[in-house]
Amino acid sequence: MSALVIDFPPSGRRYASDLGICWIHGVLSRHQPERRGGEERVVGSFQDRTSQRVFEFAVLITAPVCGVLLTVLQVRPQSVELAMPHVIRVCWEFGLIVAGVAGLLGMFWPGQLGTGLGIELAAVLMLGAIAAMYVVAVLAVAGEQAVVAALFVSAVALGSWLRSVEIVRSLRWLIRLHHAGVDPYPKAQT
Repeated sequence: MSALVIDFPPSGRRYASDLGICWIHGVLSRHQPERRGGEERVVGSFQDRTSQRVFEFAVLITAPVCGVLLTVLQVRPQSVELAMPHVIRVCWEFGLIVAGVAGLLGMFWPGQLGTGLGIELAAVLMLGAIAAMYVVAVLAVAGEQAVVAALFVSAVALGSWLRSVEIVRSLRWLIRLHHAGVDPYPKAQT
């Protein structure tokens, strides 16, 4: 593994862009930062933050809606009723709500980027586990008849876990930049 060595002038401010590193699709990248009107864009608007992660955004919006509907209407899939004990079922329903809300909170965290990524990491790991629980319940009850549904829900679990790998990589970059004395999130000049 190569070490990150940075040599800056003593009076210069240290930014990730000085290294040619910027945020692309919510992940640190070595691509050149985008410049508009002489200003660098490090973290974009609502559309910038969701346009490249549309599926994650859609799943995170849908999860709490499903959890609320399951809780309020007291109507559950038969596989969940048969395969999960009552306590696990209730935790599964509230887990959908918590994972979705926490994931959205982490995605749009207004404070430090590392905090937002950490919240999002916990949420997508939880969402992956909840989706995997449903896959097991569906396959245990319906067997071969549920293969298609299980594959679709498995994609949610797999996508959640792949996103968690991206987040861990981004958090590692933040740590490396911090140890190198680089400010990965420069404040806008006012």
